[in-house]
Amino acid sequence: MKPNNELINALIKAFTNMNNASKDKTNPFHTSSYASLESCLEAVKQPLLDEGVMFLQRFEENDKGVCVETIFYGHGSELSSGKMFVPADKNNAQAFGSAMTYARRYSLVTACGIGAGIKVLETATVESTGADDDGNSASAAVKQKPKVVKKTDPFE
Repeated sequence: MKPNNELINALIKAFTNMNNASKDKTNPFHTSSYASLESCLEAVKQPLLDEGVMFLQRFEENDKGVCVETIFYGHGSELSSGKMFVPADKNNAQAFGSAMTYARRYSLVTACGIGAGIKVLETATVESTGADDDGNSASAAVKQKPKVVKKTDPFE
């Protein structure tokens, strides 16, 4: 089903009333804070409902992880955000449950165009604002020292 203009206009109104999700949880392994699934749901649910739009998230089976699709419904129409895949690092229930939660959060905040944890403080840093949209802090890039090449031939 193709989305109609009423659904698109309702989504635009809802999106203008959404705030970024708050970082409300702490990851003890990385000593960093993050926005939980509940915080992400809280940020988008009411603005969508106020405009007559709801969403559902569909899952697809995959032996390497979880695939989630967020779909908006309302005004006699639907609109899909597309599918998002998140790998599971192990083949057990805990890993797949974690991947499912990640996929739901990422799919939802991407579909709604909000940040997951951006909260500007008086002394703003990447950690306090969540403004690391390019993922550099998450990937913890290691700076490498330049290699020193010794010349053995004086005529080079």
